[in-house]
Amino acid sequence: SGLATAWSRSRSKNARDIAVDEQGGTILTGVFSKTINLGGQDLVPKGAADAYIVRYSSTGTHSWSTSFGGSAAVQASHISVDRYGAISVLGEFSKGSMTIGADLLENLAPQTELFVAHLDAQGAPLWGRTFGSRGTSEDALDLTLGPGGVIVPLVALDGGFMVDSTPVCGFGAAIARFAP
Repeated sequence: SGLATAWSRSRSKNARDIAVDEQGGTILTGVFSKTINLGGQDLVPKGAADAYIVRYSSTGTHSWSTSFGGSAAVQASHISVDRYGAISVLGEFSKGSMTIGADLLENLAPQTELFVAHLDAQGAPLWGRTFGSRGTSEDALDLTLGPGGVIVPLVALDGGFMVDSTPVCGFGAAIARFAP
């Protein structure tokens, strides 16, 4: 068949998405509720569930791992990496708060809110933003990282779309572009 396995890892059964950077490194995101070790230091959840991001080199060596969370239950669902290695993660968090770098994100609504986190190529958090629906449900479909910002296509199914508590549009589909 001509294909050989270069490397493999089994560290977390709760991985949600995967991306590959320009150097051939593999970046995973997922969720954890108990202390985990993805090949580096132990990651300890701050709340009921936290999000993790881990990078393995092209040879499978652990490069770094990090996590973020808070009083809210956090779920990471999508990840994207640009040609410089900057990483963005899309997910949701329950009522409460979470911290991404220096940014405190709060959800005062009874339903989950969406978030996007942006990290540098070494996994250091640069910023985080929250957005979502004024209604009862929204669904983030995917995450694309492009020049000049992060583009998040999503569907606000009920009640319109808000960014940082500011109404942006009514019912239906919306696209938010977050630029540093």
